[in-house]
Amino acid sequence: MRRVLLLCLLAPFILAAPFSNDATYSDAVARTKMLPLAAAAYGKSPQACLTNRFTDAVVTGHSLGGAMASLAASYIVAAKLVPANNVELVTYGQPRTGNKDFAAAHDSQMAYSYRVTHWRDIVPHVPPEHLEGYRHHKSEAFYHNDMKAGASFKVCDADEDKNCSDGLDITVSIPDHLHYFNIDVSEYGEKGCK
Repeated sequence: MRRVLLLCLLAPFILAAPFSNDATYSDAVARTKMLPLAAAAYGKSPQACLTNRFTDAVVTGHSLGGAMASLAASYIVAAKLVPANNVELVTYGQPRTGNKDFAAAHDSQMAYSYRVTHWRDIVPHVPPEHLEGYRHHKSEAFYHNDMKAGASFKVCDADEDKNCSDGLDITVSIPDHLHYFNIDVSEYGEKGCK
């Protein structure tokens, strides 16, 4: 099997024509397709997690991997490597990745972009917004619960939205960062997503 390595370089982001946000968050896609992809990074043999074939560009990651995925998806679209409508980005526990200009560029480029946040996960709140102007891009799928199958969630389309995790007074849970959809993400990846 031929392997392809994508090297993402930090480059100026080109603003594309704005999208209407017709995309909707899918718990099933995030749970069954994207989490195995994000968890694959923790495995010694990531291929065990990558059993699905995708015809479009699917970009995902957990924690710092989520920030890297966000940069990669923006680069893929800005460099016109894949049409913007064929790129899907879903991250888990992503820290703030860029400033307001990056967030605005990302928001105008990406039709399907979701940052999944587990209740009191601390990582999406670092670095603090007031330091150096770090800011999230759209949209957040916020689970204010244990994320078991059938759990409710709220989608907030604003970059920084007080109706989702930004509205919490205290966000200090490391376990919430390590567990998504009631699964220990790194352990899941290490075991080949089984």
